Amino acid sequence: MARTLLLLYAALAGGTVVMALAFGGTLGALVQPRTPAFFPALDLGLGLAVGLAVVLLGRVLDRVAAARNLNLYLRELLAPIEPRHALGIAVLGSLAEELLFRGFLQPYLGLGVTAVVFGVVHHVPRRRDLLLWPLAATLMGLVFGGLYELRGGILAPTVAHITINYFNLHYLLAPREA
Repeated sequence: MARTLLLLYAALAGGTVVMALAFGGTLGALVQPRTPAFFPALDLGLGLAVGLAVVLLGRVLDRVAAARNLNLYLRELLAPIEPRHALGIAVLGSLAEELLFRGFLQPYLGLGVTAVVFGVVHHVPRRRDLLLWPLAATLMGLVFGGLYELRGGILAPTVAHITINYFNLHYLLAPREA
């Protein structure tokens, strides 16, 4: 399953690059900051701080029944993945999604619409009990999009996204007592 996810995310990243080029853009436009006041250390630190804050908030919210239900579903879904694959999946998945949503779509659709689309793609069909996931993803789309707007590039939201996915994958993949 890890290999399938990695291939899927690689295809998503590649498809985003192709779409950007087809729309007359460049690869640089996807990843290059739009502001002259670009400080990579600031973006790295801000992304890491936001990511860790979201991870900590998630652990607190894990006491809510809807969050526990979502985590149980995700644990089942991700069960075939070994924890050693968490970093690769977190990095490639987050990078692919940030290239698509922040680097490509947000300049065309704006922050709000892009955040809603981000939430919609996290919807689990026929599972009303998992509505928390697209709602949380929409909120995170606003956070990632806000970082993109604030910093003018995808570095800060990508680092935040990687941080969240990495720690949450490890949390979900950790053995649990019955």
